[in-house]
Amino acid sequence: MTPTLGTSRRRLAVLLLVCVAVALAGCSGWGANGPADEPDASNASSDDLEDEQNDDSSNTTDGSDATNGSDSTANGEESDDGPPDDGSASVDDDSADDPNGTDESGGADTSDGSDDGSEESTDENTENESDGTDDESPSEQPPADENADENDGDEDTTDENGSDDPETYTLTVEAEGPVTIERLSDGATTTREATDGTVEFTVLEGDYDIRAGAEEYVDPMQSFGVTEDRTVTLQRGGSITYTVVDAETGEPIEGAEISGLCDLWYSSGDASISGQSNASGVIEAETLIPTTCRYDTQITAEGYEPASLGEINVPEDDGTTVELQPEGSNATLALGVTSIARA
Repeated sequence: MTPTLGTSRRRLAVLLLVCVAVALAGCSGWGANGPADEPDASNASSDDLEDEQNDDSSNTTDGSDATNGSDSTANGEESDDGPPDDGSASVDDDSADDPNGTDESGGADTSDGSDDGSEESTDENTENESDGTDDESPSEQPPADENADENDGDEDTTDENGSDDPETYTLTVEAEGPVTIERLSDGATTTREATDGTVEFTVLEGDYDIRAGAEEYVDPMQSFGVTEDRTVTLQRGGSITYTVVDAETGEPIEGAEISGLCDLWYSSGDASISGQSNASGVIEAETLIPTTCRYDTQITAEGYEPASLGEINVPEDDGTTVELQPEGSNATLALGVTSIARA
Protein backbone atom coordinates (compact mmCIF):
# COMPACT_ATOMS: atom_id res chain seq x y z
CA MET A 1 0.00 0.00 0.00
CA THR A 2 1.31 3.33 -0.94
CA PRO A 3 1.54 5.67 2.03
CA THR A 4 -0.55 8.72 1.89
CA LEU A 5 0.53 12.25 2.49
CA GLY A 6 -1.11 12.37 5.88
CA THR A 7 0.66 9.29 7.07
CA SER A 8 4.04 10.69 6.08
CA ARG A 9 3.44 13.86 8.04
CA ARG A 10 2.55 11.94 11.17
CA ARG A 11 5.71 9.91 10.92
CA LEU A 12 7.75 13.05 10.47
CA ALA A 13 6.17 14.62 13.57
CA VAL A 14 6.90 11.51 15.66
CA LEU A 15 10.49 11.52 14.44
CA LEU A 16 10.87 15.18 15.44
CA LEU A 17 9.51 14.46 18.89
CA VAL A 18 11.95 11.59 19.31
CA CYS A 19 14.82 13.83 18.25
CA VAL A 20 13.75 16.53 20.67
CA ALA A 21 13.53 13.99 23.50
CA VAL A 22 16.98 12.62 22.67
CA ALA A 23 18.37 16.15 22.54
CA LEU A 24 16.89 17.02 25.92
CA ALA A 25 18.24 13.83 27.42
CA GLY A 26 21.67 14.67 26.04
CA CYS A 27 21.52 18.21 27.46
CA SER A 28 20.92 16.90 30.99
CA GLY A 29 24.17 14.89 30.75
CA TRP A 30 26.42 17.66 29.45
CA GLY A 31 29.53 18.41 31.48
CA ALA A 32 30.98 21.72 32.63
CA ASN A 33 30.26 24.72 30.50
CA GLY A 34 27.02 23.09 29.41
CA PRO A 35 23.63 24.69 29.47
CA ALA A 36 22.75 22.83 32.67
CA ASP A 37 25.58 24.63 34.50
CA GLU A 38 24.33 28.09 33.59
CA PRO A 39 22.58 29.78 36.54
CA ASP A 40 18.95 30.68 36.20
CA ALA A 41 16.49 32.56 38.34
CA SER A 42 14.99 29.36 39.74
CA ASN A 43 18.35 28.00 40.99
CA ALA A 44 19.32 31.39 42.49
CA SER A 45 16.08 31.64 44.44
CA SER A 46 16.40 28.02 45.58
CA ASP A 47 19.99 28.59 46.83
CA ASP A 48 18.95 31.75 48.68
CA LEU A 49 16.15 29.89 50.39
CA GLU A 50 18.53 27.12 51.40
CA ASP A 51 20.94 29.70 52.91
CA GLU A 52 18.12 31.31 54.92
CA GLN A 53 16.88 28.03 56.33
CA ASN A 54 20.35 26.83 57.57
CA ASP A 55 19.79 24.60 60.62
CA ASP A 56 15.97 24.82 60.47
CA SER A 57 15.71 22.74 57.19
CA SER A 58 16.11 18.94 57.40
CA ASN A 59 18.09 16.65 55.06
CA THR A 60 14.84 15.49 53.47
CA THR A 61 13.83 19.05 52.64
CA ASP A 62 17.26 19.70 51.12
CA GLY A 63 16.83 16.65 48.89
CA SER A 64 13.42 17.74 47.68
CA ASP A 65 14.77 21.21 46.92
CA ALA A 66 17.55 19.74 44.80
CA THR A 67 15.07 17.57 42.90
CA ASN A 68 12.73 20.47 42.36
CA GLY A 69 15.64 22.58 41.15
CA SER A 70 16.64 20.00 38.53
CA ASP A 71 13.03 19.66 37.40
CA SER A 72 12.79 23.41 37.05
CA THR A 73 15.92 23.40 34.92
CA ALA A 74 14.55 20.69 32.66
CA ASN A 75 11.21 22.39 32.35
CA GLY A 76 12.92 25.66 31.58
CA GLU A 77 14.82 24.02 28.72
CA GLU A 78 11.62 22.57 27.33
CA SER A 79 9.91 25.94 27.43
CA ASP A 80 12.74 27.37 25.36
CA ASP A 81 12.23 24.77 22.62
CA GLY A 82 8.56 25.35 22.05
CA PRO A 83 5.40 26.77 23.45
CA PRO A 84 3.59 23.38 23.95
CA ASP A 85 5.87 22.68 26.92
CA ASP A 86 5.31 26.06 28.62
CA GLY A 87 2.30 24.84 30.51
CA SER A 88 4.04 21.80 31.94
CA ALA A 89 7.08 23.88 32.85
CA SER A 90 4.98 26.42 34.67
CA VAL A 91 3.13 23.66 36.48
CA ASP A 92 6.41 22.03 37.47
CA ASP A 93 7.82 25.38 38.60
CA ASP A 94 4.76 26.07 40.69
CA SER A 95 4.77 22.58 42.14
CA ALA A 96 8.47 22.93 42.91
CA ASP A 97 8.08 26.32 44.49
CA ASP A 98 4.91 25.61 46.47
CA PRO A 99 6.26 22.76 48.60
CA ASN A 100 9.37 24.73 49.43
CA GLY A 101 7.36 27.84 50.15
CA THR A 102 4.96 25.86 52.28
CA ASP A 103 7.78 24.16 54.15
CA GLU A 104 9.69 27.38 54.61
CA SER A 105 6.73 29.40 55.77
CA GLY A 106 5.45 26.60 57.94
CA GLY A 107 8.85 25.91 59.43
CA ALA A 108 9.50 29.57 60.01
CA ASP A 109 6.06 30.08 61.53
CA THR A 110 6.41 27.04 63.72
CA SER A 111 9.91 28.02 64.83
CA ASP A 112 8.88 31.59 65.44
CA GLY A 113 5.87 30.47 67.36
CA SER A 114 7.87 28.15 69.59
CA ASP A 115 10.46 30.83 70.18
CA ASP A 116 7.80 33.39 70.96
CA GLY A 117 6.07 30.96 73.22
CA SER A 118 9.24 30.11 75.13
CA GLU A 119 10.16 33.77 75.41
CA GLU A 120 6.69 34.69 76.57
CA SER A 121 6.60 31.85 79.07
CA THR A 122 10.05 32.82 80.35
CA ASP A 123 9.03 36.45 80.65
CA GLU A 124 5.82 35.46 82.42
CA ASN A 125 7.69 33.20 84.82
CA THR A 126 10.23 35.93 85.50
CA GLU A 127 7.49 38.46 86.04
CA ASN A 128 5.62 36.05 88.28
CA GLU A 129 8.73 35.33 90.29
CA SER A 130 9.54 39.03 90.61
CA ASP A 131 5.93 39.75 91.44
CA GLY A 132 6.01 37.03 94.03
CA THR A 133 9.15 38.45 95.55
CA ASP A 134 7.62 41.89 95.62
CA ASP A 135 4.47 40.49 97.14
CA GLU A 136 6.38 38.62 99.82
CA SER A 137 8.64 41.53 100.75
CA PRO A 138 5.88 43.84 101.99
CA SER A 139 4.59 41.04 104.22
CA GLU A 140 7.89 41.11 106.12
CA GLN A 141 7.77 44.88 106.62
CA PRO A 142 5.12 45.16 109.36
CA PRO A 143 7.49 43.80 112.07
CA ALA A 144 9.97 46.51 111.09
CA ASP A 145 7.17 49.05 111.39
CA GLU A 146 6.30 47.64 114.81
CA ASN A 147 9.94 47.99 115.86
CA ALA A 148 9.94 51.53 114.55
CA ASP A 149 6.81 52.21 116.60
CA GLU A 150 8.50 50.75 119.66
CA ASN A 151 11.56 52.90 119.02
CA ASP A 152 9.32 55.93 118.69
CA GLY A 153 7.82 55.00 122.02
CA ASP A 154 11.29 54.78 123.56
CA GLU A 155 12.16 58.19 122.14
CA ASP A 156 8.98 59.62 123.58
CA THR A 157 9.83 58.08 126.95
CA THR A 158 13.33 59.52 126.78
CA ASP A 159 11.93 62.94 125.95
CA GLU A 160 9.52 62.75 128.88
CA ASN A 161 12.13 61.55 131.35
CA GLY A 162 14.91 63.73 130.01
CA SER A 163 18.23 62.80 128.42
CA ASP A 164 20.07 59.61 129.26
CA ASP A 165 23.07 61.63 130.53
CA PRO A 166 23.47 61.54 134.34
CA GLU A 167 22.34 64.64 136.19
CA THR A 168 25.07 67.05 137.21
CA TYR A 169 25.30 69.74 139.87
CA THR A 170 27.29 72.94 140.36
CA LEU A 171 29.71 72.97 143.27
CA THR A 172 30.90 76.48 144.15
CA VAL A 173 33.96 76.80 146.37
CA GLU A 174 34.82 80.06 148.13
CA ALA A 175 38.58 80.17 148.51
CA GLU A 176 41.76 81.73 147.18
CA GLY A 177 44.30 80.13 144.87
CA PRO A 178 44.10 76.60 143.43
CA VAL A 179 41.31 74.32 144.63
CA THR A 180 41.24 70.54 144.15
CA ILE A 181 38.22 68.26 144.49
CA GLU A 182 38.46 64.46 144.59
CA ARG A 183 35.56 62.08 143.86
CA LEU A 184 35.88 59.25 146.36
CA SER A 185 34.08 56.65 144.22
CA ASP A 186 36.88 56.45 141.66
CA GLY A 187 39.60 58.84 142.87
CA ALA A 188 39.09 61.26 139.97
CA THR A 189 40.46 64.72 140.78
CA THR A 190 39.97 68.15 139.24
CA THR A 191 41.98 71.28 140.05
CA ARG A 192 40.98 74.82 139.14
CA GLU A 193 42.21 78.28 140.08
CA ALA A 194 39.83 80.36 142.15
CA THR A 195 39.34 83.89 140.82
CA ASP A 196 37.68 86.67 142.79
CA GLY A 197 37.44 84.33 145.77
CA THR A 198 35.28 81.63 144.08
CA VAL A 199 35.60 78.70 141.68
CA GLU A 200 32.89 76.46 140.21
CA PHE A 201 32.93 72.73 139.42
CA THR A 202 30.34 70.68 137.52
CA VAL A 203 30.08 67.39 139.41
CA LEU A 204 28.00 64.22 139.57
CA GLU A 205 26.14 63.12 142.64
CA GLY A 206 28.50 61.53 145.16
CA ASP A 207 31.01 62.07 147.96
CA TYR A 208 33.97 64.43 147.55
CA ASP A 209 37.05 65.70 149.35
CA ILE A 210 38.02 69.30 148.81
CA ARG A 211 41.39 70.94 149.34
CA ALA A 212 42.84 74.38 148.80
CA GLY A 213 46.40 74.74 147.61
CA ALA A 214 47.23 77.77 149.71
CA GLU A 215 49.03 77.00 152.99
CA GLU A 216 46.60 79.01 155.08
CA TYR A 217 43.80 76.53 154.38
CA VAL A 218 43.39 73.35 156.40
CA ASP A 219 42.66 70.07 154.60
CA PRO A 220 39.36 68.42 155.53
CA MET A 221 39.43 65.06 157.25
CA GLN A 222 36.30 63.48 155.77
CA SER A 223 34.17 63.58 152.66
CA PHE A 224 30.97 65.50 152.06
CA GLY A 225 28.07 64.53 149.84
CA VAL A 226 26.69 66.36 146.81
CA THR A 227 23.03 65.78 145.94
CA GLU A 228 22.21 69.29 144.72
CA ASP A 229 23.87 72.58 143.81
CA ARG A 230 26.06 73.56 146.74
CA THR A 231 28.37 76.36 147.91
CA VAL A 232 31.30 75.60 150.21
CA THR A 233 33.41 78.18 152.04
CA LEU A 234 36.87 76.94 152.93
CA GLN A 235 38.15 78.06 156.34
CA ARG A 236 41.61 79.37 156.67
CA GLY A 237 44.01 77.65 158.98
CA GLY A 238 45.52 79.34 162.00
CA SER A 239 47.02 78.61 165.36
CA ILE A 240 46.32 79.09 169.05
CA THR A 241 49.00 79.52 171.74
CA TYR A 242 49.08 77.93 175.20
CA THR A 243 51.74 78.23 177.91
CA VAL A 244 52.20 75.17 180.14
CA VAL A 245 53.84 75.54 183.64
CA ASP A 246 54.38 73.45 186.80
CA ALA A 247 51.53 74.14 189.22
CA GLU A 248 53.85 74.02 192.28
CA THR A 249 56.94 75.81 190.99
CA GLY A 250 55.59 77.84 188.11
CA GLU A 251 58.39 76.60 185.95
CA PRO A 252 57.63 76.07 182.25
CA ILE A 253 57.12 72.48 181.21
CA GLU A 254 58.87 71.40 178.03
CA GLY A 255 57.38 68.61 175.91
CA ALA A 256 53.77 69.08 177.00
CA GLU A 257 51.25 68.13 174.30
CA ILE A 258 47.77 69.36 173.43
CA SER A 259 45.24 67.16 171.57
CA GLY A 260 41.58 67.21 170.78
CA LEU A 261 38.89 67.51 168.15
CA CYS A 262 37.38 70.68 166.74
CA ASP A 263 34.53 71.51 164.41
CA LEU A 264 34.95 71.80 160.65
CA TRP A 265 32.77 74.01 158.48
CA TYR A 266 30.51 71.10 157.45
CA SER A 267 30.44 68.84 160.55
CA SER A 268 31.48 68.57 164.17
CA GLY A 269 34.51 66.84 165.63
CA ASP A 270 36.37 66.33 162.36
CA ALA A 271 39.42 68.60 162.74
CA SER A 272 42.22 67.84 165.13
CA ILE A 273 44.20 70.24 167.26
CA SER A 274 47.70 69.30 168.23
CA GLY A 275 51.00 70.79 169.31
CA GLN A 276 53.98 70.43 171.68
CA SER A 277 55.50 72.93 174.09
CA ASN A 278 59.03 74.20 173.66
CA ALA A 279 61.60 74.93 176.35
CA SER A 280 59.62 78.01 177.31
CA GLY A 281 56.52 75.85 177.82
CA VAL A 282 54.71 77.48 174.89
CA ILE A 283 52.46 75.35 172.65
CA GLU A 284 51.46 76.73 169.26
CA ALA A 285 48.65 74.52 168.00
CA GLU A 286 47.44 74.67 164.43
CA THR A 287 43.71 74.57 163.77
CA LEU A 288 40.93 76.28 161.85
CA ILE A 289 40.01 79.89 162.35
CA PRO A 290 37.37 80.31 163.56
CA THR A 291 36.40 77.05 165.27
CA THR A 292 35.38 75.55 168.57
CA CYS A 293 37.15 72.62 170.21
CA ARG A 294 35.09 70.76 172.80
CA TYR A 295 35.74 67.06 172.32
CA ASP A 296 38.04 65.99 175.16
CA THR A 297 40.70 68.60 174.44
CA GLN A 298 43.48 68.19 176.99
CA ILE A 299 47.14 68.90 177.72
CA THR A 300 49.42 66.14 178.96
CA ALA A 301 53.07 65.96 180.08
CA GLU A 302 55.26 63.20 181.46
CA GLY A 303 55.18 63.17 185.31
CA TYR A 304 52.07 65.34 185.44
CA GLU A 305 48.37 64.73 185.70
CA PRO A 306 46.49 65.51 182.42
CA ALA A 307 44.53 68.76 182.33
CA SER A 308 41.15 68.93 180.56
CA LEU A 309 40.53 72.21 178.80
CA GLY A 310 36.82 71.77 178.20
CA GLU A 311 35.49 73.98 175.40
CA ILE A 312 37.92 76.36 173.76
CA ASN A 313 37.19 78.91 171.11
CA VAL A 314 39.65 79.87 168.44
CA PRO A 315 40.96 82.56 168.22
CA GLU A 316 39.27 83.99 171.35
CA ASP A 317 41.19 81.74 173.82
CA ASP A 318 44.59 82.47 172.32
CA GLY A 319 47.32 83.17 174.99
CA THR A 320 46.00 80.92 177.77
CA THR A 321 48.33 79.60 180.56
CA VAL A 322 47.74 76.06 181.80
CA GLU A 323 49.17 74.75 185.13
CA LEU A 324 49.84 71.01 185.46
CA GLN A 325 49.90 69.23 188.85
CA PRO A 326 52.77 66.77 189.41
CA GLU A 327 51.78 63.11 189.73
CA GLY A 328 51.54 61.76 193.32
CA SER A 329 50.90 65.20 194.74
CA ASN A 330 48.09 65.61 197.33
CA ALA A 331 47.29 69.06 195.97
CA THR A 332 44.27 69.54 193.72
CA LEU A 333 44.92 70.25 190.05
CA ALA A 334 44.77 73.97 189.55
CA LEU A 335 44.04 75.49 186.21
CA GLY A 336 45.02 79.12 186.08
CA VAL A 337 44.05 81.22 183.17
CA THR A 338 45.90 84.47 182.57
CA SER A 339 46.29 86.59 179.54
CA ILE A 340 49.73 86.85 178.03
CA ALA A 341 50.91 88.82 175.04
CA ARG A 342 51.93 86.94 171.97
CA ALA A 343 55.56 87.30 170.98
